[in-house]
Amino acid sequence: MPNKDFCLKTTAAALLLGAICVVYWQTGSHAFLLFDDDAYLTENTHIQAGLTWDGIKWAFTTFYAANWHPLTWLSHMLDIQILGMNPGGHHLVNVALHCANTILLLLLLSRITGTFWRSFIVAALFALHPLHVESVAWIAERKDLLSTLTGLVTLHLYATYTKTGAKKTYCLMLLSYSLSLMAKPMLVTLPVLMLILDYWPLRRIMPGSDQQKAALGQLLIEKVPLLLLAIASSVTTILAQHEGEAISSLGNSPMPGRVANALVSSTTYLGKMLLPLNLSVFYPFPDSIPLLKSSAAAAIILVISVICVMARRRYPYLLSGWLWYLLSMLPVIGIVRVGLQAMADRYTYLPLTGIFIMIVWFSGDHATGQLRIRFMAGITAATLLLLSVTTMRQAAYWKNSYTLFEHALRLNPVNSYALLVLGKAYYKDNRFPEAIEILGKAERLTPNLPKLNYLTGSAMHKLGRVEEAIDYYKAELLLNPTNVDCLNNMGIAVADLGQLDEAVAYFNAALRLKPEYDNARINLEKTMQMKNRVGSTD
Repeated sequence: MPNKDFCLKTTAAALLLGAICVVYWQTGSHAFLLFDDDAYLTENTHIQAGLTWDGIKWAFTTFYAANWHPLTWLSHMLDIQILGMNPGGHHLVNVALHCANTILLLLLLSRITGTFWRSFIVAALFALHPLHVESVAWIAERKDLLSTLTGLVTLHLYATYTKTGAKKTYCLMLLSYSLSLMAKPMLVTLPVLMLILDYWPLRRIMPGSDQQKAALGQLLIEKVPLLLLAIASSVTTILAQHEGEAISSLGNSPMPGRVANALVSSTTYLGKMLLPLNLSVFYPFPDSIPLLKSSAAAAIILVISVICVMARRRYPYLLSGWLWYLLSMLPVIGIVRVGLQAMADRYTYLPLTGIFIMIVWFSGDHATGQLRIRFMAGITAATLLLLSVTTMRQAAYWKNSYTLFEHALRLNPVNSYALLVLGKAYYKDNRFPEAIEILGKAERLTPNLPKLNYLTGSAMHKLGRVEEAIDYYKAELLLNPTNVDCLNNMGIAVADLGQLDEAVAYFNAALRLKPEYDNARINLEKTMQMKNRVGSTD
């Protein structure tokens, strides 16, 4: 018969899962977004076909969406196979994955530290913090949840391997890590994170001991296969992002600005962790960052680092947690700049665990005596309640594209990317005058924003303003000659003006870039028929 302690811990875990469901159940009524959900699902014919052999082959060979993440594609295909195009079902799968990640984290920390209740509080912070809403409430961020799930399984297997040394366990660990990288290459630093765990709490690294040098060498050697997987994933990711033109050049984004933004973002995440207010779906990359601001951020990081190093003997978890945060954040901190954002809430999904450990373990070490323990328990309960309410409110903004990006504009009225997505939403809802108006605001802020000219031209085209539409299409193609949708629309527009030879050229250009583009093929066939009719009349 289970003992009382086991029942209490199981009940606590069940209550935590219940809290997650209460907070995120609302996402079951949320819509698909015009923010990567279209590329990943609603406008992706490969995904919409469900699980097929052609789809599986595509998942493993494509660099679509500037990524190589076949496990993520397969996950979405499976969802379509089972749930169809019901967005609520896709959202609730994300919630289920978040629940699984929470339990895996709880079990991992409890297992390697030997302390359940501290591990429970860390897992609760992970489960209910508003900064993690983006990873859970956004269908297209399934990759983050899957990467974390398989990454945590990898760490469980690693914990087993450190006890048994079994080759079978090590091979399973390599397989699990490969799956994590095939979901999202976020955990390319995992081999280094394992070394951090070797220091604390696994205590496989004992600075100052006589046997440490030989032991450290063995610890490094056992990470080499994992490191090779991480390097292969990194190279593949860079190739994918170059092909998708997702990486900003140093000319467009100089290195000093990237470093300054990385410093400021690292400390901003800490601030938002402590006070999770004004969270946005998109934080624009600043034109410039004051030297004082970046210097202050660097000073904060340096001071925390020095404190953690100085306190490492008495409080080793401070150094371990701090290094976990910094190193797990490294792939997305912006030194290699991908996308238009300065930072993103989703990047904190697993990295903040290190900071949670620092806070919880330090507080626990100083909560001695019944009075202090009760006081800390009360503070913890109140904190989790406040976080839950804030998270529930934040998740509500993710209901649809309008609620999400209108909220972003309330926080920052000069957010041109938010204006772009709202303009796209108006366009999709056939509200073309409103689309043109709001896209015009975005154009005044950021004239060369990707797809801005294409969307404006498309809205004008729908209103019969064909010549104006052509001007915008031309502007878009100057910035992005590979925009097949723009090439297709340009072909339609010039065909409307009777320029059939030019139309054929545009449709053919679109098909050369995307041979499976059915709309362009159909338009080409119609235009050729029109040409033949004109020729026979002549």
